[in-house]
Amino acid sequence: MLDLAPFQTDVLCLLIGGNPLPDYVSAILLASRGARVYLLHTNATLAIAQRLSKALVQPRPDITCTFLEISKTDPQQIENRLKGLIREWGPNAQVGLNYTGGSKPMATQAYQSLIRNYPRGIFSYLDADTLSLIISAPGMPTQQVPIGRQVQVDLTTLLGLHGYTLTEQRDPGMPPALREALVRVHSDREGFKQYRVWLQTLGQGAPGLPDTTAYPALAPIVRTFETLCAPAPATPENVARALGCANGQLVSCVKVLIADWLEDHVYGAFQALTPELGLHEPGLGLQVQGMATRGFEFDVTALLGYQLFAISCMVSDRAQNAKDHLMETYIRARQFGGDEARAALVCCLENPAEMEQEITQGWGAEDKIRVFGRPHLLNLAEHLREWIITAARLR
Repeated sequence: MLDLAPFQTDVLCLLIGGNPLPDYVSAILLASRGARVYLLHTNATLAIAQRLSKALVQPRPDITCTFLEISKTDPQQIENRLKGLIREWGPNAQVGLNYTGGSKPMATQAYQSLIRNYPRGIFSYLDADTLSLIISAPGMPTQQVPIGRQVQVDLTTLLGLHGYTLTEQRDPGMPPALREALVRVHSDREGFKQYRVWLQTLGQGAPGLPDTTAYPALAPIVRTFETLCAPAPATPENVARALGCANGQLVSCVKVLIADWLEDHVYGAFQALTPELGLHEPGLGLQVQGMATRGFEFDVTALLGYQLFAISCMVSDRAQNAKDHLMETYIRARQFGGDEARAALVCCLENPAEMEQEITQGWGAEDKIRVFGRPHLLNLAEHLREWIITAARLR
């Protein structure tokens, strides 16, 4: 743990914008023990400030949060509101300002008012690109302090800061052997095609299992079905029971066979990487609900410190479908995790790099998005590892 004591203050001002996560991180790191933390909010961000104050109770029960409403754009009003606080604190107060959040006029005027009265104050902001605190302190050159893993934010807290709750998540439901067989099949273009053709038969009258005469590329799946059912014969009913599908009907397994296996594969990769990289709370099939908004689902997520990694999974080789599927994940990841968040798509595209380049340029998302396709499936954990190491600046 880095020693931030030289930069901690007894009075800490935070500017509240649309995303309270940087303020949460900054309050934990920069408030000295027993500090008074002032949440400078506008009328529109009061509810955000209130959620932030509530979230800080658990990690920092020693601090006291005070709300102060200021203008988003009027420098004179901001200065007048701060004058009252400055008189209250007195000339010898140890004051800090973190201006990551809020509007530019809020940041500019708050900085000018405070540095004029407290030239020995500590001024900082959280840099999303480097996962560092940039700190200006008296008598010292500007400091860049890496803090990517210094504050561990759990998923419940992250969602709660935005007024959302996690209502449901699922456990992996597919036997690992079948999941691995499906990964091998989908890593091959012909296997992908034959599997899609076979899946279409599940909606017909009496669906049968694939055979290697009609579907030679599905041999790994056929062998796995036989192993799962042994010593009984591999029949549609026995496979359905082995997969835990309703009423022993293979048609009830469609969702598992179409899409869930890929989410399970990604989730398993995150779990495998957790001890080495320090990931925490890998989640699968997360149902998220806001108080006054429709719910949505994250396919797979994990956290590293306060950085959110969210992955959209789609068993498709159609670029437009895959792109549409990624869009909400990217938007939601940034909504909750801010500029530090990273989003990825795992799909069956033959040339994922081409789509990744198109998306990053079209969405202005350079270094924010990765696309993993068919070439990545067999060694997905290693590819995810390199992505996370780079995104989290672990080396």
